Amino acid sequence: MDYTYFIFAFFVFILVITTIFIAKKIKSPKDKHDGAMSEKEKKLFKLYQNLEDMIAGAMEYMEESKKEVAQSQDKISDMIDNIDTILSEMSSNVKDKAFEDDLNNIEQAENPSSEFNKPVLISNNLSRRDKVLLLKKEGQNVKQISKVLGMSQGEVKLIIGLDK
Repeated sequence: MDYTYFIFAFFVFILVITTIFIAKKIKSPKDKHDGAMSEKEKKLFKLYQNLEDMIAGAMEYMEESKKEVAQSQDKISDMIDNIDTILSEMSSNVKDKAFEDDLNNIEQAENPSSEFNKPVLISNNLSRRDKVLLLKKEGQNVKQISKVLGMSQGEVKLIIGLDK
């Protein structure tokens, strides 16, 4: 065998040893770096899990809050309905009372003991115009209306004239 063969074998041997040595050097810091990355990745993963848990807790809290708000809205709606019912009952009672007062006033106006001795009571819920027109409709003259309502005859004539 020729010495070139030994030189070539020696060269390959050196090449293999160098490759192994370089691979160890390169791999060795990577292992340390990979271990550090692994530790960072674990911390990051734990933070991510905590974040997911917090988001799930917030979602549950929001759902509970939505339910409570819906219940409150239902209660408020019921209260508003009750108030509307009470108001409509009160309104009808007030209208009935005003109607009764107007009837009493008309009866008093139709049957006075003397022409001006007995005052005619008119509901306070009516405007002055409505009071004048109501008394006129019941057949009282301008003088009687002005006396009952404490208005001038000119005002009474004007209101009656505007209504025609």
